[in-house]
Amino acid sequence: MTSNNRPVLRHVFGLGPLFPLAQEQPEPSEPVEVQLPAPAESTESVSVQLPDSVGSIELRFPPAVTDTADTWLTQPVATVLASLGVILAASFAFYTAKRGREQADKHFTHEREQKEKHFSLSNRQDRFTTIASQLADPSAAVRVAGVYAMEALIDHWLTYPLGDSEQEKEEAKYQAQTCINVLCSYLREPYDPNPRGQAYVRTVIRDDFTGRTTEEHYERRSDDSQVRQSIVRVMASHLQPAARVSWSKLEFDFTGAYLKDSDFSACVFGGNTSFEQTQFHGEHTLFDRAKFHGERTLFDGAEFHGEHTLFDRAKFHGKWTTFDGAEFHSETTSFGGAEFHSETTAFNRAEFHGKNTRFTGTEFHGKNTSFGGAKFHNETTSFRRAKFHSEGTHFDRVEFHGGTLFIWTEFHGKYTSFDRVEFHGENTRFNRAAFHGENTWFEGATFPGGRVDFSGPVAWRGVHVDWDWPPAAGVEGPARIAQPINVRPKVWPPR
Repeated sequence: MTSNNRPVLRHVFGLGPLFPLAQEQPEPSEPVEVQLPAPAESTESVSVQLPDSVGSIELRFPPAVTDTADTWLTQPVATVLASLGVILAASFAFYTAKRGREQADKHFTHEREQKEKHFSLSNRQDRFTTIASQLADPSAAVRVAGVYAMEALIDHWLTYPLGDSEQEKEEAKYQAQTCINVLCSYLREPYDPNPRGQAYVRTVIRDDFTGRTTEEHYERRSDDSQVRQSIVRVMASHLQPAARVSWSKLEFDFTGAYLKDSDFSACVFGGNTSFEQTQFHGEHTLFDRAKFHGERTLFDGAEFHGEHTLFDRAKFHGKWTTFDGAEFHSETTSFGGAEFHSETTAFNRAEFHGKNTRFTGTEFHGKNTSFGGAKFHNETTSFRRAKFHSEGTHFDRVEFHGGTLFIWTEFHGKYTSFDRVEFHGENTRFNRAAFHGENTWFEGATFPGGRVDFSGPVAWRGVHVDWDWPPAAGVEGPARIAQPINVRPKVWPPR
């Protein structure tokens, strides 16, 4: 309180001055004093109580003075200040009530969301159990319905996770992957095109007023080729680049599956994919324009039958792409225009049968490309205009039967090996081939078939054959062997 006889407004909770007549503004944390003209009559104080969390406002006035010139202002000022205090108190009360309502709404909303999540999870689990039962039903129609029901459940998980957090999204992906695994496991079951031998037993237990009875029904499972094809079609549709709900980030394990007329054209496999030991039958197997981005893409031991097996313009990425031990029996097997960018690409011990095998325009990148021990029994095997950019390219111990074409083929990288290769075909041609690599070896290669032609190479750098003279540095063996009579050109090395 000041020492003069003017009324003083003390703001006791540090919100700043409440009246414009203050001479200067103090710090918010200190009390604020404002001097007013003395009232005509003595007025001790005016007190306004605010919510407990805020404090109170107390208006104090000193005794009246005899200065009649200031008497006229005292009563209006007190009235105005009291009104402001009441308004401020009401505002804080409204604010407090509003915050309380918001917190209550937030609590009830969170509780409702938790209940909805629990109900949704329980509902999806019940659906999964029902669908799994459908896929085991003896009726093919019921199983096909189960396939489409599982498709809807996978879409539901991927489109509507139980929440927006990363953990909830990962959980949704995990649940969708579980559904995919069920469909893949169906394809991995042994396939019997004539399932008349073994009967499936279904046990039915009935409860009635007389007691419990057990019935056993013997039913034979119908041919499930339609079910398998439905699964493949559903998967392929969701692996397309423009799919409404994409399954491309999931993993697919077809190990040991039986597939008929499979069409994975333009599909995008973003996760690990396994077709190991898979049996491909039907008129065609199509992977043209497919893209494999997973760390591992495995076709080891797979068997391809039918008229056509096509991987034209397919692209393989990741760490491993392997066809080790795969067998291609189709009339035509084609990897034309395909691109292998994996760190390791391997066709070791693969066998190619049928009429034609084509790697026309195929590009091999990455660290290693290997056909070690592969056997080509086709009428024609073509690597025309193929490009080998891998650091190491290996055709060691490969057997070529029938016509073999490496026309306009490019060999780059550090090392290319045709060691101990056997060329049995009537016509083997390396015309216009470009050997750009540091070293290309034909050590121990044999040419027991017909004509072998290396004429007109675009580039001939670091190529080593057994009849080179002088022999390459570090090569041990006979001083010189004769050039096979069926190898052209006669003037060696080729120009």
